[in-house]
Amino acid sequence: MKLKNYTSEIPANRIIGMIEDLLVEAGAYGITKAYEEKQPVSISFLMMVQGETMAFKVSAKVANVEKILRGEVKKSNAGTDERIKKQAIRTAWKNIFDLIDAQVAMIMTEEVEILEAFLPWHYLPESADQRTLWEKLQEGGHQKLLRGKVIL
Repeated sequence: MKLKNYTSEIPANRIIGMIEDLLVEAGAYGITKAYEEKQPVSISFLMMVQGETMAFKVSAKVANVEKILRGEVKKSNAGTDERIKKQAIRTAWKNIFDLIDAQVAMIMTEEVEILEAFLPWHYLPESADQRTLWEKLQEGGHQKLLRGKVIL
């Protein structure tokens, strides 16, 4: 099975700009981006939810996409590594765009509420680790959730 957006030619910074436009349309503000080694790794934003400001962070899992793309290579040529790295960045961010596009469409048509759409990405900016709710759940918090215990 081919990965969604595995042939995207749109540069990551342009895709991130498109993501920002979507988020602003849905009411986001305070949008920031984080970079590592000159590559975008996450986008964070604030939204009002029931009168309270809440922070959200979406990270691109480029290494995961790169691993899958590498597995698709049948014969490696000069420059293959660099092409795969660049494609993984574009593919990861384009997939995030598609997801946020769908979430914003659902918010705008009042099929879901903001928190319903973005809850896994919620985080507390004042916390030391700044992990998202999903990242906390991955560390065994899902067991507490399954038992009905509070995890935050």
